[in-house]
Amino acid sequence: MGTSNTIPTSAPFRAGRSLPTTQRLVFLAALAILHGIVVNLVPALIPTLREVFDLSGKQQGGLGSCFFGASVLVLIASGPATRKFGARTMGVFCGVLSGAGACLLAAAPTYSVTLAAVALLALGMAPIPTIYAALIGEYFASSSQRLFMWTYALMAASATLATSVIGGLIDWWGDYRTILGALGALIWLGLAAVLSFSWSALVRPSRSEHRPDVCDSGIEEPTGARDGASAWSVFGNAALYLLALMMVCDFLCATSIVTWIASLFEETYGNRRLLGGSALSASSAGVCLGRIAMGFLPPSRVSDRILLAVCYLIGIGCFFAILWFRPPYAASLALMALSGAMFAAQSPAMSSLAVKEFGNLAPVAIPLYEAVGNVAGIAGPWLLGGMLDAGTDLGTALFLPPTAGIVLAAVAVSWEAYDRRMPPRITSAPADAVEVK
Repeated sequence: MGTSNTIPTSAPFRAGRSLPTTQRLVFLAALAILHGIVVNLVPALIPTLREVFDLSGKQQGGLGSCFFGASVLVLIASGPATRKFGARTMGVFCGVLSGAGACLLAAAPTYSVTLAAVALLALGMAPIPTIYAALIGEYFASSSQRLFMWTYALMAASATLATSVIGGLIDWWGDYRTILGALGALIWLGLAAVLSFSWSALVRPSRSEHRPDVCDSGIEEPTGARDGASAWSVFGNAALYLLALMMVCDFLCATSIVTWIASLFEETYGNRRLLGGSALSASSAGVCLGRIAMGFLPPSRVSDRILLAVCYLIGIGCFFAILWFRPPYAASLALMALSGAMFAAQSPAMSSLAVKEFGNLAPVAIPLYEAVGNVAGIAGPWLLGGMLDAGTDLGTALFLPPTAGIVLAAVAVSWEAYDRRMPPRITSAPADAVEVK
């Protein structure tokens, strides 16, 4: 489970690798912006959709369950697809489906069609972390924690702006359909603009850049990774199952909180869309600032697992404070921001850990454990919705998800302690291996 004391210089840990081109960085940034726009769109709209379609608690939870269920379908295939088709093709897939989902959600006349639109949004968003892993794992493996932090920080900044603007526009204009239709068109225009700038850099390596350990999809592979068997090797690594367990806990905790926080704030502080949107924005703003701060941590100095456990426990404490004390609105926003800053460690730390554990097979491993987490995401919102229909107060029901976060922290700490007690593994690294300090 632990990383060895020496890492071969074969991909993707080659010493002296050049920085990626500006085009690749632009493409990575565009994906992060798209990710942020889509990730909180459904939770921010749940109060509006509840009124428009007169939804029950289970139907509201069904929106979140549908989102995560559709994500599972594409997540499982996104790793092999990204390795085969490359970042560009998968990025186009994400942009086209996300824009289509926003437009269909704008036009949806019934709850059933709304579920179909939510599924399209999920299909467009789910592969994005896999594309992050493919690009960062190839070009920035030695500082993956830092770059994952910055990438996810940009995603959070996009989510902050999107949820506040959409919530405010719905309060001011009242016509959410026009707003979502314009959003879908904006996603498509942004996709066209980015591809016109970065298309050539994301097709295949040029002949001058081509190396024998780079596959035609543009994702670097170690020796022997081109046959189908090597991708299956991720199932023999216990790290996959520990990451999957932590992802299940994350979905039951943080994702359930995000799904219902807008409704909690509107129920507690007043029935205005801006209040719920601001709660999501405060959380996203905290995520953004937290990841920027963590992006300055010295590479490889802070264990991904310890960082994840400590930050998660603090984030849970902030959310418990909101539920227990119901402080004034401004104080609750501040606590949501601090909670978001702490939960910010989850995606970057786990992705960075996956890159270190699986090397260039991380794009295969990441969607697998994310898919398992999405299965929990299907059940969590539906379960809470059922509790609400049974008469449970929303604030009381929301005490349940953070307990899963405590389990996540316990797994991370136990895993770290186990690896530190194990003796360094002896590898057959070549003579030109790079020593890990």
